[in-house]
Amino acid sequence: MIALLLDANSLFARSWFAAEKSGNPANTKQFFIRTLLVLVTDRYKFDGQVTHGLACWDGQAKNDKGRAPKPEGYYAAMDQCQKAVEPITGMKHCCLQTEAEDQVATAAWNCCQGLFEKVIIASGDKDLKQISGMFGKVRYYCLNKKDLINDRMICAKYGVNHPSHLGVALAMMGDSVDNIGGVPKWGAVKVRKLMEGFSPDVKLEDVAAEILEKVPHPHKMKFLHDLELTVLNTEVEGVPRPSEIEIGDMNVFADHGLEVLMQYAVGL
Repeated sequence: MIALLLDANSLFARSWFAAEKSGNPANTKQFFIRTLLVLVTDRYKFDGQVTHGLACWDGQAKNDKGRAPKPEGYYAAMDQCQKAVEPITGMKHCCLQTEAEDQVATAAWNCCQGLFEKVIIASGDKDLKQISGMFGKVRYYCLNKKDLINDRMICAKYGVNHPSHLGVALAMMGDSVDNIGGVPKWGAVKVRKLMEGFSPDVKLEDVAAEILEKVPHPHKMKFLHDLELTVLNTEVEGVPRPSEIEIGDMNVFADHGLEVLMQYAVGL
């Protein structure tokens, strides 16, 4: 069995801004659904057929990372996409009082304890790369690149020896997208030097504790605060098990393919 865990906020954001670039924001739902359908029906992309899925959305109590307010119409379009997911694919929603990425991370952990042979994380958020390789089952599918990203590529890009150490690296070097300043004067070169001494099997908490000792005293509290924002939570209560994929109006899909089913779905 293969589980697809969708960072639905990430997919929606990509769909919204792609639609705006096309000159027609009304296309947001079509872009969202097109990608979703490709993800759940393309058996070659993940070397097997996705059998179960879960779509995770940010809850009201998500971490405040100081981002600008969303454009007018953004949340109305998001609501339309949320309503379309389950009728089209059978995928359950998860929208708890936390960020979507933590719900995805928790679902991945739970799936790895079960009967799933493979767990695919679909996101454009770099934070979710931390759980790539978890229990040898989790793979990260980058919505931006439209491809699977292997652990070696993740480690090489961020200067770590295991994807699970990525949250510590981001807290050190900072992340402008999430308004995380990082430790002053600790750039990518210094971070790589500090992280190269940790073998892949060193636990995340041990990496964080050792790095904390090296952080200048005036910045220790800020570093700990940034860790809260960068390190994923795999213990969110209430995250459901992925549901079985059941393509809505399967007869239409079988007879006419993706394009017709997408038109049907947009009309929901």
